[in-house]
Amino acid sequence: MIEILVVLSIAFVFYAYFGYFLVLSIFKKKDTLLDEEYCPRVSVIIAAYNEEDCIQETIESILKSDYPSESLEIWVSSDASTDRTDELVKTLVNSQVHFHRVMQRSGKVNAILEVENKAKGEILILADASGLFLQTTIRRLVKYFADASVGSVTGRKKIIEANSDVSNADGLYWRYEAKLRELESRTGSSLIGCEGALTAVRKSLFEMDFPKTIAEDNALGYQIYEQGFRNIYEPEAIILEEASKDMKQEFLRKIRVIAREMQGMVYFYHLFNPVKHPMFVFQNISHRICRWVGPFLLIFIFAGSMNSDHILFQTLFLLQILFYGAALAGLFLSKNKRRLFLISIPFYFTTVNLAALFAWVFFFKDHAVFERTEREKS
Repeated sequence: MIEILVVLSIAFVFYAYFGYFLVLSIFKKKDTLLDEEYCPRVSVIIAAYNEEDCIQETIESILKSDYPSESLEIWVSSDASTDRTDELVKTLVNSQVHFHRVMQRSGKVNAILEVENKAKGEILILADASGLFLQTTIRRLVKYFADASVGSVTGRKKIIEANSDVSNADGLYWRYEAKLRELESRTGSSLIGCEGALTAVRKSLFEMDFPKTIAEDNALGYQIYEQGFRNIYEPEAIILEEASKDMKQEFLRKIRVIAREMQGMVYFYHLFNPVKHPMFVFQNISHRICRWVGPFLLIFIFAGSMNSDHILFQTLFLLQILFYGAALAGLFLSKNKRRLFLISIPFYFTTVNLAALFAWVFFFKDHAVFERTEREKS
């Protein structure tokens, strides 16, 4: 009986990481009206907290866009920054670049809301302060809004392969996520939420009326869906970000993100009706919840195969020992600032699954607010 449950658990984990991907590949791409020449007024909004190391470069990358300058403006909302962020942004202020300071630190959502009404664009682009735009990024996002059924467009976060012990594995993860979102979008809409690093939304649909404890990018996507509009993923609308500096940073980030996504699903529980919203439920369970349940099944697979006398399960147990041993080796190498790609993969996989376990703890304790990591300050 235990062995059957182990096999079923393996099948579940396989579905979470590979099977769902294969199922999505079956769907035929639904048509969306595109207009490369469509150039409505656009407002890029950046919420920033202590981003002196990157804010100037980010603004300059946006100004280099091939989008018409007369139809583009940038709003930087400083969330009571205590470094030189405000000073640096003020040196760039002109007819296109605008600055606003939130006097008391109150979080990313509030920083965005304080400038949203001042923004003149028909399309709002929400972007990370640490993300660099390519020249074509804005056009790649905006072309979809020629289709009246599209409410938001999510761009792709591309990880810069920095000198980091996790940059290779981190980059591989985001490439996998990008392909998965692209396949989800083929069904007509990507329903797992928007991308916090880069999302464009119609101003007429923009709402952030939800608790601060939930993930704002997911919640924004859910609200767009509630209003009857589509969220499209555009893999060629790219924003560049550096990889996490170390795995401890990535671990804390993952815990925080997953815990807030869990709370978001509870807040929008009414959407999880498989009769009324079958595709929404399918995507969110397959993409999110299956992965969050995965760590418990991995523990069961390990314990179940360890106690089996069957040669196949004994072999499976030994393979797990090797895999998790490689993860421990990755931990050792990371502490010594050394990297080995083949080891970084099990290290990264194990760490993100541990993060999911911790996220469950914080979710049930209703304590999903953490100090942001360097990559998440914006």
